[in-house]
Amino acid sequence: MGRLHIVGKGRKARWIPLNHRVCRALRTWIDVRPSDTQAFFTAKFGRPIGPRGIQRLVRKYLTEVGITRASVHTLRHTLATHHVSQGTSLRTVQGVLGHASLKTTSIYV
Repeated sequence: MGRLHIVGKGRKARWIPLNHRVCRALRTWIDVRPSDTQAFFTAKFGRPIGPRGIQRLVRKYLTEVGITRASVHTLRHTLATHHVSQGTSLRTVQGVLGHASLKTTSIYV
């Protein structure tokens, strides 16, 4: 198990837990990504991919696999709902989602 440091909306920082398969994939990417940038993911010409670029990529790949009524936001909801239904504490899910209020997280799921 590993974790990834994220700076999200409102410049709030949080740690996201990652399973071993994701960690292995990210390590592989680090070995082959362009070394002339500090950005983890880059677009053409070495520019960092921003939030909108990530949303477009997710939408593209969801469409490619035939999932047409989903988005980054629905994936967040699905992650939260799945974890709570599997017994993960609401506080833990709150931390992963970066919510300031537990009430927001409870509405989410």
